[in-house]
Amino acid sequence: MKTATRQRIVYVALVVAVVWGAYNLLWTEPRTPLPPVEVDVPVQMPTTSAAVQIDKLDIERIAAAEWGHDPFKSSIKPRSHTTDKPKKDLKWILSGIVYNERAPMAVINRKTVRPGDVIDNARVVTINQKTVLMERNGKRFTLRVTKG
Repeated sequence: MKTATRQRIVYVALVVAVVWGAYNLLWTEPRTPLPPVEVDVPVQMPTTSAAVQIDKLDIERIAAAEWGHDPFKSSIKPRSHTTDKPKKDLKWILSGIVYNERAPMAVINRKTVRPGDVIDNARVVTINQKTVLMERNGKRFTLRVTKG
């Protein structure tokens, strides 16, 4: 767009803004402020022990009703996880290897490990480009990356 065209657009917008402002200031009726709103002060109810007792009874009755239970409370009780029992089916799933000669890393059971780290009572011995050598109770085994 040429500079002359831009200048014409700006001048036209300026003229329209001035005309609109003058119209609103000079030819429209001034706005009157709204009248103040009257607010009734609520009457405070007397608190007696009978009124409080009725409220407690109503709440207990409502809570005891079939539909009065907490909808967000889960009826499924969580299982207790005890670490005292030894795991029988220990599985190590190797998801990936990030190999670097200085600092190789592997992802086993969704945790990032390096040589020397311990995961599920097994120590990571070495991490190669395609395998991870682990040791548990003096026995060594090799993990390979699983497909999918």
